[in-house]
Amino acid sequence: MSKERDAYWQNEELWPDDAYGFVFLARALHAAGESLYGDAWTREEPTTPPPLDLWEDINGHKFLKPRKSVGNATEMQALRLLQKYHPDKVELEDAPLKRSDIVNRVMTEESWRAAAKVVEEENARRKGALDRLGGAQDLLKVAIRDGTLRYVLLPLVGGRFSEAMPPEWWNRKSLASIFFWCQINPDNPFTNGVGGENFQYVFVDEIDLNSITKYRNEGFDLPDFTGVRDFADRPKPRPDHFAVMDMDDWSIEMVLAWILWRDPVQVLRFDRDFHKALTVDECMFDTIPAPTLGGLQELLQTQASVDDISLDVAFRRLRAALRSGNIVADATHLASMDSLSIPAEQWKRLIAAPDGDQRTVLANGFNVAMYGDVWFDRRSVMRLWPADGDEAPIETENAPIIRSPPIESEPDSDAAKPRRTKQRLVKRALDLLFPDGRYPDASEMTNAVLIEKVGKVMMEQKEKNSSLEGPPSNDTILRAAGRK
Repeated sequence: MSKERDAYWQNEELWPDDAYGFVFLARALHAAGESLYGDAWTREEPTTPPPLDLWEDINGHKFLKPRKSVGNATEMQALRLLQKYHPDKVELEDAPLKRSDIVNRVMTEESWRAAAKVVEEENARRKGALDRLGGAQDLLKVAIRDGTLRYVLLPLVGGRFSEAMPPEWWNRKSLASIFFWCQINPDNPFTNGVGGENFQYVFVDEIDLNSITKYRNEGFDLPDFTGVRDFADRPKPRPDHFAVMDMDDWSIEMVLAWILWRDPVQVLRFDRDFHKALTVDECMFDTIPAPTLGGLQELLQTQASVDDISLDVAFRRLRAALRSGNIVADATHLASMDSLSIPAEQWKRLIAAPDGDQRTVLANGFNVAMYGDVWFDRRSVMRLWPADGDEAPIETENAPIIRSPPIESEPDSDAAKPRRTKQRLVKRALDLLFPDGRYPDASEMTNAVLIEKVGKVMMEQKEKNSSLEGPPSNDTILRAAGRK
C-alpha cells in the first residue's frame, strides 16, 4: 500500500484535473507548502519515509543501539544509504547464518559506524521534510475546519462536484487517512480507511486557497495555526452585509422562505454566505437550520408560516407561477453545465430533489437530476408575493412569459448574463480584500478606488483560471459592496 501511495504522489498524471474553480487537495497541499516554505519545499515531502531507528535515549542522552538489536531490514536500509552517499566506505564481510550453510554478506564494523553517521544526516533531512509536510497539512486543516477554505467532493469516476461540505469533518487530531489518497467517504467521514467504495476526491475552492497561500508573497507574517481557535475574537457576521432585500437574485431556498414567511430575517437564514459566516462564528452546526429544503422543513416545526401553509404548498405555488410564465428561474443544466433559463413547459414534470445537506436540484419524472444552482430575480418574486401577504393572481398557462427585468444601469449584454455569477465573484474579491468581513464605506474609500481594487483582484483570478469572468460593470461592484 505504501508503494502504491508513493507512486500516486510522484505521478501527477494520476490525479484528477482541476476544474470549475476547484483545486485537487494534493495540488493544494503543494501550494500550501510552497507558500509556507518557499524553495525549501521540494514536493517530495508527501513520500518522505520515517527516520530510521538506530538510537536509544538513556537519561536524556542518545546512544547508538547495539547492532544485534537492529533488525535486518533496518540494517539493509542503512547499507543502501551508505552505498548512495559514500560508496567508497562500503566494506562487506561474510556472516554465516545459524543452522544454515548460507553465508550472508554484511557490513564490517567500520562500515556500520560510517552508515550510522549517514543515517543520522538522513534522519535530519527526513525530519525536516516531515515537519514541512505537517505544517502544510495543518495550514489546510485549520483553514477548512474554520470555514475559510471551502471544499467539495467529486466522485472517482468524475461528473458533478458536490456543494460545499461540512467543515467540522476536519475537526479531529489526525487527517492521515484523508491525505493518503486525498479522498473522503461522505457516508463515513471519520473512518480510518483510505479508499474503497463510496470514497470521493477532495477539492478546495481556488479563490479561497489563494487567499490563504499568498501571505509570504505579500510579506505578511504567517498566522499561528498551532493554538486553539478563539471564536470570541472573530468579528460577528453583520446582517447589513447580507441585505437580502437589496440582492438581485435569490436561491430557490430563499424564495421558498419568502413565500412561507414574507420576512427578510427568515430569508437571510437561507442565504448560504450568511449561513457559512454564522456557523463558523457560533460553532453551532447542529442548532442552525441548514440552507436547504430540509432546513426549511425544520424551521417550520418551530415557526409557523403565513397562513400556516406547508413547504409542499409553497413549492406548488412557486411551480404554478413558473409553469404559467409569471416568473423565470435561471439554473445550471447538469448535463452540459450551461447556464440557462428553465423553459416554462418543463416545470410540469420537474420536482425538487434535496440531496442531504446539499443545495436543491431539480429532477424529472424519472428521478434524473436535470438542473442545479437554481436562482430567481428577487423583484419578480416580490411582485408575485408582496410583503403584505396579498398574492397576485397566477395567470393562465397561455399568458406571455414575463422575464426578469434587466438592471437599468448595466448594458443589455451584461443583463442577459446570469447576474448571480458576477455578484458572487465580486463578493469573493471583496472578501479577499477585506478578510474581516467589513467593507469600507465611501468615507473610508472612494468608489473609484474600491472599483479599481476589486477589478485588479478579479483580473488576477481570471489569469489563474480562464473560465472565470473579468470585472463586471461598476454598478455591479458597488451593489455587491452595499453602496447601491
